[in-house]
Amino acid sequence: MTRQKPSANLTSCLKSKAHDAALSCAILAVRAQADLPESQQKSIEQIAGGHQVSPETLRRRLAGTKSRTEARQAQQALSVSQEEVLTGWIKYCGFRGIPLSKSAIQKQAELIAGRQIGCNWVSRFALRHQDLAPKWTRKLEACRAQALNKSNVQGFYDTYQQLREQYSIPDAMVWNADEKGAALNENQHIKALVDRDQKTAHRIGSSNREMVTIIECVSATGGALQPMVIFKGQRLMSYWFEPGANPSGATYVLALWTSAENH
Repeated sequence: MTRQKPSANLTSCLKSKAHDAALSCAILAVRAQADLPESQQKSIEQIAGGHQVSPETLRRRLAGTKSRTEARQAQQALSVSQEEVLTGWIKYCGFRGIPLSKSAIQKQAELIAGRQIGCNWVSRFALRHQDLAPKWTRKLEACRAQALNKSNVQGFYDTYQQLREQYSIPDAMVWNADEKGAALNENQHIKALVDRDQKTAHRIGSSNREMVTIIECVSATGGALQPMVIFKGQRLMSYWFEPGANPSGATYVLALWTSAENH
């Protein structure tokens, strides 16, 4: 897999932060030797060279000149503390299953600032906060999201621990089973060559999808049973047993549907 090169803005932001950090260390080094005898003190040039910063820049910072980041804070829409609050809110919403889009973040920032901000502000904000990262979201059913709360989760584990202690259940007898539905002969996404002017590349597929259920079971000690694949049908299909079609040695089960059940 080819790694994507960082953007020019990101590279510039990282270099600026590294430079500010080096200058801060150089300033501390200068101030730390104030109590040393003059014969043991290093010159500004020596300290600047050791931290790979400019001696002139180091002198200006020692004289009270603000860094580029500090100088720009007055021009920013939000203060440093306000941006920290917004960053925390973004993380909180993401963990709660309601991640914020760029437009939602911009609206929230405008509420905090009390005025409109530029359309590129969110991108610059993301560069300043490397602990945030853009990610594609995945749909989570509302019923599952509502069921996943601290009270339910804590109650489950309290009951689980109580039963294990009551009946002295070892790890080897603790198993977790889960099921997953899958559609056969269906690819979600493929990369294809299309006309350069084509904005959206749709892929036509059949609406008649054959669904199967896959069940797995794993123990607390790391053991695992062979998976089970449940097909909804009345007869076995030969292509289910073709060479290489079952690398995990799964068990096949037919879910038979009688005419009475269908009605």
